[in-house]
Amino acid sequence: MTDLNRTFIAFLPVLIMFMTAACQEEKYTDKGIPEVELIAVRTLEDGGAVFEGRILSAGSEEVTEHGFLWSMEDNPLPGTAEKVLLGPAYGTGAFTDTATADIKLGQLYYTRAFVVTPQRLSLGDVTTFTGNGSQPAVLISVTPSEAVCGDTVLITGRNFSFTPGNNIVRFDGTPGKVLSSGPEEITVIVPMAEEHPGSLGIEVSGLLSANTLPFAVKPPVLTSFSPATGTFNDIVTLTGNNFITDTSLARVYFNETRAEITEVSRTHYTVRVPPANNISPATVRFKYFNSYSYSEPFILKQAVISGVSPTKVKGGDIIVISGENFNPVPGMNAIKIGGLDARVVSCSSTEISVSVPPGLQPGNHSLSLVTLQGNPVTCPETIEVTYPWRRLNDFPGPARSSPVVFATDTHGYMGTGHDGTKLNDFWRYTPSSDEWTRVSDFPIPELYFASGFAIGDRGYVTLGKVDDYYYRAVTRYTPATDTWEFMSNKPGDGSSMKSPVFVINGKAYVPAAGEMYEYDPALNAWTKKAYPAELQYFGSGVAFSIGNKGYMGIGWIHNQSEVTPRLFEYDPVTDNWKRMADFPGIPRTNSVFFTLPNGKAYVGLGIESGDTYLNDMWEFDPVANIWTRVEDFPGSARYSAVAFSIGSKAYIGFGYDGGHRRDLWEFSPGGQN
Repeated sequence: MTDLNRTFIAFLPVLIMFMTAACQEEKYTDKGIPEVELIAVRTLEDGGAVFEGRILSAGSEEVTEHGFLWSMEDNPLPGTAEKVLLGPAYGTGAFTDTATADIKLGQLYYTRAFVVTPQRLSLGDVTTFTGNGSQPAVLISVTPSEAVCGDTVLITGRNFSFTPGNNIVRFDGTPGKVLSSGPEEITVIVPMAEEHPGSLGIEVSGLLSANTLPFAVKPPVLTSFSPATGTFNDIVTLTGNNFITDTSLARVYFNETRAEITEVSRTHYTVRVPPANNISPATVRFKYFNSYSYSEPFILKQAVISGVSPTKVKGGDIIVISGENFNPVPGMNAIKIGGLDARVVSCSSTEISVSVPPGLQPGNHSLSLVTLQGNPVTCPETIEVTYPWRRLNDFPGPARSSPVVFATDTHGYMGTGHDGTKLNDFWRYTPSSDEWTRVSDFPIPELYFASGFAIGDRGYVTLGKVDDYYYRAVTRYTPATDTWEFMSNKPGDGSSMKSPVFVINGKAYVPAAGEMYEYDPALNAWTKKAYPAELQYFGSGVAFSIGNKGYMGIGWIHNQSEVTPRLFEYDPVTDNWKRMADFPGIPRTNSVFFTLPNGKAYVGLGIESGDTYLNDMWEFDPVANIWTRVEDFPGSARYSAVAFSIGSKAYIGFGYDGGHRRDLWEFSPGGQN
């Protein structure tokens, strides 16, 4: 922006005041402020126009600029109108100038004179004239006549425009950036020409100049660069001569990838090795109007893998690759584990975090990394992929859903449930041999929706329904004698739904119908305990214990006819409940649930209120109070399945997926080999 344009903009707020004063005064009287008028406009036969004006009053200030404005709009204003600038004026009196540019043939123009002082802008009345065209620019000289792209040169001649944007200076076909202009001089930046320019010409307001001038761009002279080898984002110094010093025009490439220039001078650049180029060796070149390359290539260092952690993983786990010369752009590192593409999560020049491909089969797999196209690097260590799920032998008895389960330290026990008919058979599962053995039948025929738990080496079954009768009986199973016996009935009411039970320090906590009782097997006695009021009449949910705390929730609230994702923690010492983090998965009923020695609980499968069967599995960390989704159950989506834990593994099976199931699966969060 020229100084005059800045001055015009500064004076725009007072413009209307002067225009109003000019309209009100037909006869001039000195008001003590700058005033100006346009006397006449005379068009020239060969193009252009002669403007005549008069300074009526300079006021008390020095006139720093004066001249004429013209525009196709009926109110020519500074900043938008074409102009003639005549510089300072001293005193009053006539002034005149000939404009040879910015006038079109046959175009009606509105014009006025103006005066600028340090504090004011004065505009004269508007008159009109019809243009008779402009005179083509005539070029006299360009200084210097050869320069480096980005340098500023001075062009002298005639018939240039005062408005820089109306002068298009072309170095052959490429326009340069005009910095300033007057009727006889233009300063312009030498552009990055598409072709080697041999001359320059000017177009002023659409009219080509009458002649051109010879002009040459100095090509860069490349001598050397250092260092000759390195890795991504390293700084390399390029030396030579005739380098562009305007960073907006300078271009340096490694092969076809543009490099960031961090420092420039006539004789050297410092550039950053671009991570987007993964081809080595790389040709280092300058792009001016042509390409200029160093004779020696730049060698990118190969990646070095020093280690991987962890080396025993599951699909979806994150592993960290350590080393050097890695590409800091994630998408430029191609990593395969076992021949499958691994997703890069984050990376730096020394570390890459990747996600293990979920589709990998269990076993040992190689890891390869490509940072340089066509040059893979193989990790010296293999990655052992494990999988948390393993299918076991199917249960040999009738398929069923909603059976009772409990587990001692060595065996699991399962029985009752229904397959369209109500069952009372009972079975023992031996993990070491993956075998089921039938034991004594459960003593209450046709009982279903019952709950099981184990304390010590004995199992217990309580609650459940026989037709419309809600049982409160407790039966104890002794594996050593393969016998059942009836214990003291649970006080209070039974439950119309399957009501989950948890065990803490050798005592069972049995909720039903909006209340909870503690069962002490040593005394065969019951004690009423606090119950989470928010759950009301609750069932078909989950319950488990971790350490010295119990947990219950994620099921059906009968009073409200809704599924709840809420989970509550019970402290038997204080006999109080507190709310924990809500279950983040789809709200559901009839899930499986279990705990493992890692201090985590697991909840999954079930049915949501829209009757959609589910197979997702979630891990709950009570210390962090967070839920994390783990590998989905690989069997069919279902509800009313059951689970029990022995040692560090859980066993999940049975349930209903449109038909009753008898498959059994082993789950180990540490993975199966």
